[in-house]
Amino acid sequence: MRAVIGHLGWFAPYAASIALTKGMALVSIPLVTSQLAPDDYGRLELVLSFVELAGLALSFAAADVLYRLAADRGGADARACARDLTGLALSLALGMGLLLQALVYVFAHRISPLADPALLAIGLASASLSGLIELPLAWLRWQGRANLFLCFVGARSLLQIAVMWLMLDAGYGAWGLLLGNACVDAAAAALLVALQWRETGIGVNAGTARRAFRYGGPLVLGGFSMFALGACDRWFLAGAVPVGEIAFYALAGKIAWAVSLAVQPFGLWWYPRRLRVLQEENGFARSADAVLAGFGFLLCGAVGVAMLAPFAFEWVLPPAYAPALALLPALIAVAVLHETCSLMNVGAFAGSTGVPPLVVNTIGAVVAVVGYIVLVPAHGVAGAIAATIAGHLARLICFIWHGRARAPIPYRAPAMLAMGAVAAAAVASFAELAPLARMGMGACALLAIGALAASPMLMRHIRDRALLRTQAAVAGKDCP
Repeated sequence: MRAVIGHLGWFAPYAASIALTKGMALVSIPLVTSQLAPDDYGRLELVLSFVELAGLALSFAAADVLYRLAADRGGADARACARDLTGLALSLALGMGLLLQALVYVFAHRISPLADPALLAIGLASASLSGLIELPLAWLRWQGRANLFLCFVGARSLLQIAVMWLMLDAGYGAWGLLLGNACVDAAAAALLVALQWRETGIGVNAGTARRAFRYGGPLVLGGFSMFALGACDRWFLAGAVPVGEIAFYALAGKIAWAVSLAVQPFGLWWYPRRLRVLQEENGFARSADAVLAGFGFLLCGAVGVAMLAPFAFEWVLPPAYAPALALLPALIAVAVLHETCSLMNVGAFAGSTGVPPLVVNTIGAVVAVVGYIVLVPAHGVAGAIAATIAGHLARLICFIWHGRARAPIPYRAPAMLAMGAVAAAAVASFAELAPLARMGMGACALLAIGALAASPMLMRHIRDRALLRTQAAVAGKDCP
């Protein structure tokens, strides 16, 4: 019991940090939409898509690189590794950050007529600090200093919300929102780099830099692939649809991604141990049961979000954003497909390299981008949604096909398909139902999904008990 309590005490700060950051992200939705018109919100989302891409590149997957390189070296060598990586992150922030500031005014309008150079410059300044924030936080996790990690993450999230509210309330709009966020990031980066300098120093080492780029390069490319399946679609929608439609699409997408909150606690428990379970006795069957349970949590989240979202649009969000509600069911399907890929990609990670996940994600990204090029000009937002669904379906098929060799897990396909059908029928019907009927339908769907998720495990348990009784009876008859 003491060991369990000890593990919970170690885990709790990280779980709290996730809950805090996700919660603040949800709080920001009504805060921003109450102050920005749909057109301004759409332009902001377009700028943030460029900022997200720049942040992926400039962070160079700092946390994963630190964990990988420090694992090969220990003690003082790990500290030296962190010192050299901090110097590399600082060099990238200064060098690439200044270069982006010089180029933004030249290329912003060439990239998109809706991209405001001033907004983009502020956003890219914040993105250039990504590595300087991510790396020291990764060092705190590496050292097991969970409480200090929570303090930094929590203080940053709360300060971002407070500054966001002050800027928007003062009437500064999207410009003030981005500037306030950049100031918070600059303060966080300065404080974290000062802490890192005191603990490890800051240095530059060509060998460490080469190893960092060699290991982090594929991870960054993988991030680019997932970006193509996410915010990249804004680039194709800009100019093809009114900017207000981009706002509705982005808002519905943010609400739909709340689906992942239902499966995240399960993922925190399951993902670190799933490769080990494959090597254990009856590991494939246990993995199939775990995937089924995770899929059940995921679909319950989908039904819950679809069931409750109309209340948010009616009571919390401005009426100008009401058209976003019609896009929600399709974007919930996107979120479910994305999380299902995470549940069923264990075979791609069972090898000795990270190449298979990169290849699969790249295939999905190519399918999505081709879909954007072909479908968005003629079908607008509907084309973007269809292309994104096609990209995630391609990923799911590739993950399952690739996993047959390394992890031939007997997925509970009949139960999963039945659960998916129940969830899809419920989500599709909610728009036509009155609030009370919607809540009743949602409750029935949740019960049905739970029963279908539990039924294969329950049936196997019953069969195992019956087999044990039969064996015991046979053994009793054989006894003299």
